[in-house]
Amino acid sequence: MIQCRVTLMLTLLFPVLLLSAELEPDSSEVSPEIDKLLSRIEKVGHDLKTFQADMVYRQVNGLQDTTNIRNGELFYKVTDKTVLFRVHFADFLQVDLDDDSSKAKPTKFDEDLAFDGMWFTRRNAKTKHLSLEQMSLKPKGRDQYELGKTPFPVPSSLKKSDVLKNFTVELIKPNPKDPKGLKNTDHLKLVPKKDSPYKKDFIQMNLWFDQKTSMLTQVSQEKEGLEVMTVTWTKVKINKDISDKTFILKKGLTGWTVETKPYKE
Repeated sequence: MIQCRVTLMLTLLFPVLLLSAELEPDSSEVSPEIDKLLSRIEKVGHDLKTFQADMVYRQVNGLQDTTNIRNGELFYKVTDKTVLFRVHFADFLQVDLDDDSSKAKPTKFDEDLAFDGMWFTRRNAKTKHLSLEQMSLKPKGRDQYELGKTPFPVPSSLKKSDVLKNFTVELIKPNPKDPKGLKNTDHLKLVPKKDSPYKKDFIQMNLWFDQKTSMLTQVSQEKEGLEVMTVTWTKVKINKDISDKTFILKKGLTGWTVETKPYKE
C-alpha cells in the first residue's frame, strides 16, 4: 500500500515536465501576464543546475476519510551527461481527516528513491528491501524525458508550449487566507483540455511559484474519487554544490533482499 502511495507521489514531485502530446499550442488563449510568467518559469528551469529542499507530501483521501503525510528531502542535479535525482523520506503518518495531524506522532520510515540517469533505485530500511530497475541503456539527459517513460517526471523541464497544448491556464489571485508559505507566490491553475492525454489522470493541478526566484514551492493535484495530493518545498537551495555521492545508495547490505530488473524495450 505504501509503495503504491509512493508511486503516486512521484508523479507529483515536479509536474513541471516535458509533456508529449499532439495538440497545438495557442498563446492567444492566455493573457500576456500568464504568457510572460510561463516564459520566465521555463527559462529559470532551463538554467537550473541543482535543487535541494525539505519537502512534505500530503495525500488526502476523501473516500477513506484519511490523510497520509510524509516528511523528507529532495535532491536534484544536472551533470554533463545526465540528471541525478533522490528523494529521502524520514517518516510516515496516517490520520483521520478530522484529526489534528500536528498532535500525532509519525512513524519512522527510512526510505530512499534515487535515479542516476539509467537505474531507478528504491531503498526501504523498514522492510530491508532494495530494488533496482534499469530504465535506459545509456544515461539520459533532462531534455530526453517524457511523462510515462520514467517512474517520475524530471524537475525544471516546464515548456510553455507544452503547457498551452494540454491545459487551460488560469492565474489565481492571492487569497488573504493562504498559508504563510504561499505568500509572494504566483498561483497557476491547470485544467486538462478535452483532448489532453492528462484528462484521465487528474481533474486539475495547482502550481505555486516563488515570485522572486520563479521556482516551484508547492504543487497540488486533484484526482477523481475525492483525492488530493500536495507536495510542499521549504528551505530551498538553488544551484548550490551537491556531491554526486548524495545520489548513491548503499548496495549489498547484510540481511536485505535485493531485486534487480534489467532494461526492457
